[in-house]
Amino acid sequence: MMKLTYTKNNVALEVVAETQKEIFAQLASAQEIFMEPCCAQCGGEYKFQVRTVNKMNGKKPETYEYPELVCLNKECRAKLSFGTHQEGSTLFPKRGAMNEETGKYEWFGKNGWVKFDPNAKKDS
Repeated sequence: MMKLTYTKNNVALEVVAETQKEIFAQLASAQEIFMEPCCAQCGGEYKFQVRTVNKMNGKKPETYEYPELVCLNKECRAKLSFGTHQEGSTLFPKRGAMNEETGKYEWFGKNGWVKFDPNAKKDS
């Protein structure tokens, strides 16, 4: 069993695994979520937030949680949203998606950081 503590910018990550390869994978996954340097839209600081939304699924109410980083700059307020992998309970940053029409990967905002646009057209 090996244990590694990695510290950068006042954030300490600790991972425990059997092999170097497992430690590397765990550290890479943790860094992708917990060590975003700043808001990519304005360079400002951010906070971790989990939005909770209650929706009806037929007659059954369901609760959905949306983890995201939110810029603290009041003029910016951009967000970086996270998805959940189908297997396990790990997260990934939603930085872009495949455009079905063009077949090309398209980035959201700046490296996934998106500002709210009240005039943006919503999909039905």
